[in-house]
Amino acid sequence: MTSVSGTGTIKINLDKNLSNITDSLGTPERCVHGCQMYNIDQTAPTVSSIVRADVNPTSATTVNFTVTISKPVTGVAAGNFTAVGVGVTGTVGTVTGSETRGTSR
Repeated sequence: MTSVSGTGTIKINLDKNLSNITDSLGTPERCVHGCQMYNIDQTAPTVSSIVRADVNPTSATTVNFTVTISKPVTGVAAGNFTAVGVGVTGTVGTVTGSETRGTSR
């Protein structure tokens, strides 16, 4: 199957008019039950929230943020984040977490 688009489920069935495909008794075959389906999800994940994970205010040299993403993802790294400050500079260090929730330092 090519050119799949959208979000939902998709499977293929044999057309009921394909009478040349039969079982050993001559009964036309059709996949009605038991056909395997794909769940198609082409909706991109989004960041649901980024919240402080430490007390505020702080004099710490390392602060943590918890980032929650709308669905499981892989490959998230420090390079996906940018530290933005006013009067303060910082570098995003390590990123740890599960598939949908992580901590950035």
